[in-house]
Amino acid sequence: MNLTRKEITEIAASIELFYGTLRGFVEVESGGDGFGKDGRIVIQFEPHIFSKYLTEKKIPHTLTKKILNGKTFYAIEVPKTPLLVSKGKSTDGIKAGSWHILNGVEGQTAEYKAFSIAMSIDPQSALLSTSIGLMQVMGFNHQKLDYKTVNEMWDDFKKGEFQQVAGGARFIKGTPKLWAALKAFQVATNDKDRLAAARIAAYYYNGSNYEQGQYHIKIFNAIKKHSV
Repeated sequence: MNLTRKEITEIAASIELFYGTLRGFVEVESGGDGFGKDGRIVIQFEPHIFSKYLTEKKIPHTLTKKILNGKTFYAIEVPKTPLLVSKGKSTDGIKAGSWHILNGVEGQTAEYKAFSIAMSIDPQSALLSTSIGLMQVMGFNHQKLDYKTVNEMWDDFKKGEFQQVAGGARFIKGTPKLWAALKAFQVATNDKDRLAAARIAAYYYNGSNYEQGQYHIKIFNAIKKHSV
């Protein structure tokens, strides 16, 4: 992340948080960069969400969950356009000729390859089903970030990391229990209460499996580090 302390402080103040609170949270909940080495915004395509939108639009397809070498893969098949999206790092067992990507920010070339296929199937569904930028906010959250359309969100996030973190801050404020937890953290007077607040924040940003990645511990440590 290339933002200055002043810029992060400005964004944090807009949602009544301290510099250290937002800085620590962003450190944990981002891949570290909003753009790849090629200058393109960082993305992560989500096949199961894409499938939901295709279903709503009655676009024929199938979504299949596969377990290969202990990793979970999702295969989306659309007539004449096979799309295989991985949630793990192993590609063993995937049939030759299938599209496959790593469901993580370390595989951006492959992510964009699959994303472009999804765009050719249904652009709007593809944009809604992809998380973008430094804090990997999903496209379907655009209204929570005060954007009228998902295209508007993409266009703004492409301008820079400041816009991405500012958007992430609006997402935080637009998720009341997440916002309240971070505010509670910064006024807590002991580590027990801080950890309890970090646990709530981790749940509302990472989902019910947050403990597997120890996100509550990471948030607790990062905010304390940047609040010194």
